[in-house]
Amino acid sequence: MDIIDELEKASDIVSGISTGRIKWRMSVPADVENDPDLVLTFALVHARTEIKRLRSVIKEADDYLDTNSMTNIAHGSILHRKFKDA
Repeated sequence: MDIIDELEKASDIVSGISTGRIKWRMSVPADVENDPDLVLTFALVHARTEIKRLRSVIKEADDYLDTNSMTNIAHGSILHRKFKDA
């Protein structure tokens, strides 16, 4: 499942629990698709992993732009500043 889909499902579960539409439950054996604790945990872990990956990619691009002033997206450009701010 895509991380955005996981986060939307987790958000729906939180909303459902807060309105009483969904009951908090923990199954034995665990139901990874429907147990609220597992759905929320997996969504958060996957989101954290994706954020770390994206930060690494941004850092790599930023480092490249810092060392190569001859690129089309040169050091000091608007895009470069956006990388710095990210």
